[in-house]
Amino acid sequence: MYEDRKMKKYLSFDALSSSKSEIEKMKYKKFSRGRKILSEDRIIELNKLITTAYKNQLPVAVTYYHYGYSKMIEGSIKYVNQQAKTIVFTNRQSISFYDVEDIKLVRY
Repeated sequence: MYEDRKMKKYLSFDALSSSKSEIEKMKYKKFSRGRKILSEDRIIELNKLITTAYKNQLPVAVTYYHYGYSKMIEGSIKYVNQQAKTIVFTNRQSISFYDVEDIKLVRY
């Protein structure tokens, strides 16, 4: 019986922690955005950049779409998987062709 009373004492604090997680979810949804639609010309340009960077092993910065947000990967392209339609980097990260928004050559 003593254990039950102790738990009831702290139930009000649990309500505050669950509302904090709900606020975080609302912030995440508020600032997320939809996927960019690329033109055919832009897709061709990105393909040329990918092949140039892959053949010459040039470092690139790829901006890509990930669950409502733009993220960036920097590194060299290890290989391009045509069947899975993914780009695999030397650090073993991979992204889909469809998620790529921008590619820039990085000069060190």
